[in-house]
Amino acid sequence: MSFSSRFVFRFAPIFLLAAGVPSAAQEVPEPVRIPEDSVPAQLQRYQELQTRVTAVQSQALEASPELTERRAAIAELVEARSYEVDPGLRQIIQTRMPELQRRVEVARAGGNTSVLRTVQAEFEALRQRARAAEGQALELPDVASTITGFEDDLLEAMTAYDPDVGSALEELRALSARLELTLGGD
Repeated sequence: MSFSSRFVFRFAPIFLLAAGVPSAAQEVPEPVRIPEDSVPAQLQRYQELQTRVTAVQSQALEASPELTERRAAIAELVEARSYEVDPGLRQIIQTRMPELQRRVEVARAGGNTSVLRTVQAEFEALRQRARAAEGQALELPDVASTITGFEDDLLEAMTAYDPDVGSALEELRALSARLELTLGGD
């Protein structure tokens, strides 16, 4: 799960402004300015940068079938290496996941929240196991070097669309690190 889905939606404050029309005798208040170093301002900047970088990345990938194919090949490589890291994972995913889905359907139809909670806990344990295997696979030297090469080429392609995308990525990484420290990680 990306940083934004873990933190932005969970922790971003929602400000509700009361709508009202001031009378002639009332002074119109100054707009509230959020300090640039505040968490809401950092979250807003993070979202802006993420939107910009994602748009440029999409343009670069759409323009390059070769990069798109490499990205798909990397996903397959990571999946294959995850199964090598955790040999039993593939079997569990292929056999246990369909069974869990059937149990969820039956439990929902019968309104059995106890079974739903049990299945949810098992699914979460499987998800964590898969994420751990994926994390280990990403650290394998051949996988890491393949990803680094792809990222370098993708950044080069993105720079053709936005020459400042490199600095936007650096700022995005710095903001991510600051927000992780401020808000805590999962």
